[in-house]
Amino acid sequence: MILAGPGIPFVAFYGSITLVFPTYLTQHFGFSLGAAATVLSAVRLWETGIAPLVGALSDATASRFGRRIVWMAAAAPIVLAATTLLYFAPPDLPAGVLTAALLALGTGWTMINVPHGAWALEISNRTEDRARIFGMRQFVGYGAMILFLLGPAVTERWWPDRGVAGQMALVGGLILVSLPASLALLARLVPERPAAPSPLAARQVWRVYVLPLRKPAFAPVAALFAAMGIYTAVESALYLFLVRAGLGLEAWGMSLLLLQFTCGLASIPIWLGVRRRWGTVPTLRLVAALQGVSSLALAFLPHGQLAPFLGLAILRGMVNGTEFILIRTLLGGLLEDHTARHADVPAASYYASFHFLFDVAAALTTFVVLHALAGTGFDPRAAGVTGPDQAERIKWLATIALSMPPLLTLGLLCRMPPLPGGRMPASVSSALRSS
Repeated sequence: MILAGPGIPFVAFYGSITLVFPTYLTQHFGFSLGAAATVLSAVRLWETGIAPLVGALSDATASRFGRRIVWMAAAAPIVLAATTLLYFAPPDLPAGVLTAALLALGTGWTMINVPHGAWALEISNRTEDRARIFGMRQFVGYGAMILFLLGPAVTERWWPDRGVAGQMALVGGLILVSLPASLALLARLVPERPAAPSPLAARQVWRVYVLPLRKPAFAPVAALFAAMGIYTAVESALYLFLVRAGLGLEAWGMSLLLLQFTCGLASIPIWLGVRRRWGTVPTLRLVAALQGVSSLALAFLPHGQLAPFLGLAILRGMVNGTEFILIRTLLGGLLEDHTARHADVPAASYYASFHFLFDVAAALTTFVVLHALAGTGFDPRAAGVTGPDQAERIKWLATIALSMPPLLTLGLLCRMPPLPGGRMPASVSSALRSS
C-alpha cells in the first residue's frame, strides 16, 4: 500500500491532464481545439522522449539512499512549483509560460513515475507477487481518481458557475498535499531491493529507446502497450466532450466519471481472481472484448437520456484499467527472464522503454482525435447547445475511435496461446530463451 502511495498524486495529475485539460485549455484559456491538440501532444511527446533516458539514468544510479527514491525526491520541487502555477492559473497566463510550465510538469512527473514503476517491477521476481503489486497500484490509483473526481463532480452539480478553473484548483490542492506525504512515507517505510547499477553509456541509453524492437519475442507485449496508449488517449481526449456535447448530459460529465472509476475500483479483486483462474492472456481477451462491445454501444445511446449511459458507464468502469495490470504483469515476465540470464536488474529501462510506445501512441492519437473533433464543427468555446447533427457526429467519432484499439488488442491476443496462472505465453518465453 505504501509503495503504491505516489500513485495518488500521479493519478490526480494524469487524470486532470488527460481528461480535464483539453476543456481547461479551450474554455479557461481560450485555445482552439487545434491549438490544444498541438500543445498537449507536444508536451506528451516531450515526456515520452525523456522517459527512456530517465530510466537508463535511474538504473545507473548508485547512492546510499537507493536508485529510485533519489530521482523521485529531486523531481518533487519541480512538480510542486509547476502545479502551483498551472492549476491556479489566471485566464490571461501567456501561452509561452503555460507551455513551459507544462513541459516542466511533464519532466518532473517522468522523473517520479519511471523510477516508481521500476521499483514496483523489481521489488519481487514472482509473477503472482507482481500481479498483486500492480493490482494494488491500480486499486490505489482508482481510489485516488475517485478522490480527485469527487470535488469536481460536486462543483459541476451544485456550483456550475465555478467552471473548469474551480475543478482544476481542487485537483491542484490534492497534488500539493499528497505528493510530499506519499514520498516521505515511501522513503521511510519501503526499502528498495538491492541491485547492482546497470552500465551507462551512449550506446546503452540508445538501446533503452529501441529495446521493445530488439527481439521478436518483445513484439506482442510492445504492440499491446501501443494499443493501450491509443485507447487511453481516445477516451481521455473525447470523454467530457462526448458526454456534454455529444450526448447532451451537460452537468453529468465528472459525476459519471466518478461512477465509472468507483466501479473500476470494486472490480479489481474480481479481475485478479479471474486472472489467477484463467491466466493473463485469456483474461486480457475477455477485457478487450468487453471494451469493444461497450465502445460500439455508444452509437446507440439516445441523446439527452441519462439512464442508458449510466448503465454503459458501469460496464466501462468494470473493465477499463484492468489491462494496465495484466499487460504490466507480462512486462514483469520479460524482466524476470532478463534477470535470470544477466547480473543486472534494469527495471527502469524496461518500464520506460515499453511505456515509450504507450506514450508515443497516446500523444499522436490525442493530436489526431482532437483535430478530428474540430472537423465535426464542434467548438467548445462557443456558447449554446450543440445541434443534433453535430452531436451525432461527435458520438460516431467517439464510437469508431474507441472501438478500434480493443479490436486491435483482441487480434493480437488471439495469436497468443491461453495458459493458466500468471505465466507468459509459451511463444514469448521460448523465443526469449532461444534469442
